[in-house]
Amino acid sequence: MSNWAKFVNNVPLRRFTVLGVVVLILYFARSMMSTLLLTFIFCLLVVKLTNGIRRFVKIPSEVIVVIVYLLVLAGLYFGVTVYIPQVADQAISSTKDIVDFYSNPSNLPDDNTLRWVNELIKQSNVMAQMKNGVSLIWRYITGVGTMGITLFLSMILSFFFAIEKKTMYNCKRHP
Repeated sequence: MSNWAKFVNNVPLRRFTVLGVVVLILYFARSMMSTLLLTFIFCLLVVKLTNGIRRFVKIPSEVIVVIVYLLVLAGLYFGVTVYIPQVADQAISSTKDIVDFYSNPSNLPDDNTLRWVNELIKQSNVMAQMKNGVSLIWRYITGVGTMGITLFLSMILSFFFAIEKKTMYNCKRHP
């Protein structure tokens, strides 16, 4: 009996080897894991929605997929162009209001302890705190940009998978 036949007949060794290969593939693909997972989630949702719509309306699934993705893109565009600027303006306005309130000594009660705390805050190392705040904001911005690219790639890949659903099923049935 050859080594390959022994390996194939040894079920526990074969399962452990397959598990090890899967773990290695996942380890090497860890930087793409978000893209892969989002792609399959989007594809699953769109295919299920397409199948649900096709039960009631006899339209080709490709047309439904295109319409669904156009609606999703319109929603994303609306969210980015309308809501994100409003949230940013509100955050800036709130921060400015808080700084203005605590910078004005007349807003503090006549208690000497609060005045003492206010003086300590004014004398603290504000520049170091500002640098930390700017670096934190920069990390958030780059994280949002990275997530945006991941979302974009996932949407494109899931669109092509959903459009080619029939072709993939036919290839699976008729090799």
